[in-house]
Amino acid sequence: DPVLRAGGGSNLATDALQAAMVDDLLPRLSLITPNAAEARRLAPQADTLAACAQALLGRGCSNVLVTGGDEPGEQVVNIWFSAEASPQHFTWPRLPETFHGAGCTLASAIAARLALGESMSQAIEQAQRWTQSALAQARAVGQGRRIPYRR
Repeated sequence: DPVLRAGGGSNLATDALQAAMVDDLLPRLSLITPNAAEARRLAPQADTLAACAQALLGRGCSNVLVTGGDEPGEQVVNIWFSAEASPQHFTWPRLPETFHGAGCTLASAIAARLALGESMSQAIEQAQRWTQSALAQARAVGQGRRIPYRR
């Protein structure tokens, strides 16, 4: 999960760090899970999210799951891109709250399912279901964004 900005909007990655992610880290990854804004930032030459994903795949990453929680709309659409298959769309109801840790919850859930021996396809689908449930049960801590209920 390439966290490039804080939820409040503060920049967390310098241009040099971002370049290192693309040049040095991407070729070593099985999967990257950027949200739409992160995908655009990691592939600034691309004009669509599909082109962003293709650019990231072209840098050596095997799979790209662009998450759409930061995009407008009544539904969240996540799109899985792979060099081996056509893009796969996953649509989820948009929850009314905002969350801290949704992306890292999803990325960690996928990693755990892969570690259990699931295929990339199974891991991506099942982890999204689990994450949606964790977000639906999120807890308010103070007055900020809700925290996913990772049980």
